[in-house]
Amino acid sequence: MPRKTSTIYRSVWISDLHLGTRRCRAAELLTFLKTTTAETLYLVGDIFDVQSRGFGQWVWMPLHTAVVHAILDAAANGTRVVYIPGNHDPQGHALVAAGIKTLDIDHPAMADLAALLPKELLDRVGDWQRIHVESTTVHTTATGKKLLLIHGDQLDTFHEDCGWTLGYIGELAYGWLAYRSQVSTKRRKKKTGNDRLPKLERELADIWHNALRGFRTKAVKMAVKAKCDGVVCGHLHLPDVRILKNKKKGYLYINDGDWTISATALTEDADGHLTLVYYDHAPMKQAPEFP
Repeated sequence: MPRKTSTIYRSVWISDLHLGTRRCRAAELLTFLKTTTAETLYLVGDIFDVQSRGFGQWVWMPLHTAVVHAILDAAANGTRVVYIPGNHDPQGHALVAAGIKTLDIDHPAMADLAALLPKELLDRVGDWQRIHVESTTVHTTATGKKLLLIHGDQLDTFHEDCGWTLGYIGELAYGWLAYRSQVSTKRRKKKTGNDRLPKLERELADIWHNALRGFRTKAVKMAVKAKCDGVVCGHLHLPDVRILKNKKKGYLYINDGDWTISATALTEDADGHLTLVYYDHAPMKQAPEFP
């Protein structure tokens, strides 16, 4: 369970909150934000799910308002907040295209989002403008290593092929793995049934793993092109930390997960150590040292 006292980090990364939908684990996210202090907070895309409005799934709850207040409070209290828009909140990309460097909630590009938010949030214009907006950016760790930060939707060719994003497939996969785990456990207890995956499931799993492999490879190539030592992204809804090779050199690949299912965040301490923090259970996943 999360700590009750505040934990201080040099940097924190969160993504795929999907505020404005029932999928958002807003209560847990609010607890995390209220018990976390960071010099820099990175919002790595899909913070607001404006896209869900088109599918009749937009639902704004009081807890969502509280989460936004917590982020705005952090910005007002000196935390450097950087917002990297994703495919579900493209209004931020429109701001960047217009040359606007801060999250100006009154700008015409933000009209679709602003129309969905309560007045008490819209009244905090000055605090919104404390948040920096960038399509991508580079973070330098305390040890001097450079990390490219992207949401990840720009790498998702799966959407072009079948109309679904890897992020959505990732959520389905996460839920399916949980279901399979429960089924396997029951069968082992009863000592009956064959738990081998049917042929169709194995084929779908192969397609999914190939898509993941391609996504990670392209992410690392972007880091190489940007002359960085690694990449941090979201989009997939699958927390992940690993070293990937490119031309025999290792690069750090990190996906900070989401706040719809996994409830995870990436953190950096004062010494530059990177760790994936899981809200639901105590174990944390330390990132390997940079190659």
